[in-house]
Amino acid sequence: MDSDSESYGSEFELDPADRDASRDDEINPEEEERLKLSKTQDRQKWIQLLDLVSLTCERKIGEDKEGNGFYVNIPHPTHHVIFTAGHNVVGVKKEDLKIYQASKNTNPKPAEFYVSAVYQKKYADERGNPKKATQEQEEADFGIVLVEKNLKYPYRGFGFALKLGFDVLDQAHFDFIGYKDADDETGGDDDNDDDNDENQTQDQSKDKKPKWDAFTSEGKCTACLANQLEYEMETEKGFSGAPVIMPHKDRDTAVAIHNYGPSNRRKSRGTRINEKLLNEVYGWLQIGFYDKALQASMTSLGPLQERLYLVFTPDSNHAVVRLGYDQEIVTKFDILPAYAPPSNYGFPNDFRYVFRLKPALGNPPEKRWVLWNAARQTVSLTSSLRDFCFVSLLEDKVRKRVDLEESRDEKVYYVHVEMKNDQGESTELKELRMRAADLTESDIVLDSLETSEVFFERHKRGKFLFGKIPCMPTVLNKPAIQREEFDFNLFRFYSG
Repeated sequence: MDSDSESYGSEFELDPADRDASRDDEINPEEEERLKLSKTQDRQKWIQLLDLVSLTCERKIGEDKEGNGFYVNIPHPTHHVIFTAGHNVVGVKKEDLKIYQASKNTNPKPAEFYVSAVYQKKYADERGNPKKATQEQEEADFGIVLVEKNLKYPYRGFGFALKLGFDVLDQAHFDFIGYKDADDETGGDDDNDDDNDENQTQDQSKDKKPKWDAFTSEGKCTACLANQLEYEMETEKGFSGAPVIMPHKDRDTAVAIHNYGPSNRRKSRGTRINEKLLNEVYGWLQIGFYDKALQASMTSLGPLQERLYLVFTPDSNHAVVRLGYDQEIVTKFDILPAYAPPSNYGFPNDFRYVFRLKPALGNPPEKRWVLWNAARQTVSLTSSLRDFCFVSLLEDKVRKRVDLEESRDEKVYYVHVEMKNDQGESTELKELRMRAADLTESDIVLDSLETSEVFFERHKRGKFLFGKIPCMPTVLNKPAIQREEFDFNLFRFYSG
């Protein structure tokens, strides 16, 4: 290919989100070409070539092999995350794994990598040849590689969206990008300034990298399975681990990890980036909050019976506020990262989370996702992910540590819901609030401890409310302004 811009082909059009709405409709052709090239380069720098030495019967022991991997903008505090095919890294020693970046002459060192437990169970026959993967093993053919962050550039990679892992994507338009050995003498652009490499660390190796070419294709999804996508796109041997991407909110979003070419009358296919995959990835990364109650934060260190909790009761379709902690009644949640934009977006840390119901026993029910309907002032459960399921969590770092409990649950957060107009444009942030102003001393005596006072108000930066509970005057609280003296807007994820 003569230039990076040609790697999209003649069908590529500039994303409308890259246009400046304040300018004339007729954008300068040179400016459009510049933006197109910039977006192409962003995509290509998120894809890595993996060079490995096989230690298993997947190939001959000691044989060199290559594969692809790609960065995903996962909210991890210390490492970038590369997704790849499981068969690229299964049975490989860390010292035998090398990562090459197309646009730089440096290659980051892997800190650690993981392979799906289901895929690792794939075994050989009596002759030592690998058995054909079952459908379950095909779907679990994925892994991740961790690379230490350069903290000057904390965000890196394609976006991801948990919702796309549930959507029916038949006939959706996909793009495919990968790298393969080049036949010419060029090995990428070595003229870049390594000091500006957003993935370079002090321990980064500068080994000579292989020669390679970028390869792109596009096509449609032909079969959408629960954990796997099939697509009509040109792929080649050696591209396992490359990303399958599509636009989501007008941004490049990875929807699958390519791991199998066409065979047995099936098209090329890849493992979906969905709830099942992310559950395992989050377990490796130890991110998210699990088995937590949502507790209104107070400044006092009083007993749990004098605190408020968000609960779902059998006799109500909506969440209510409960005064006091009861292990048998208080609702528990798993709180998971569910959306991130690509790192070339203006706000790459615009992460969104979902609350998933955590039953005390058995599997989660069909209605397991919390719906924060700020427009109707209700909190309920739904079986499908919708816009109001996604919230932002803003940690409050202003409060002094003396105001908080010294425990693993001491961090407190605002829970924000983004409001949009009919055109899908963001208009304001609303925050979750709870209070127990309607409870009386008689309610306490009768053990009637729930109230429907769950609601949303416009968020104001730096405004924190530790409300009062009128029926319990002994509870010590900081004073609040008169109109909001009963409100709580900061929450702790409490383990119980």
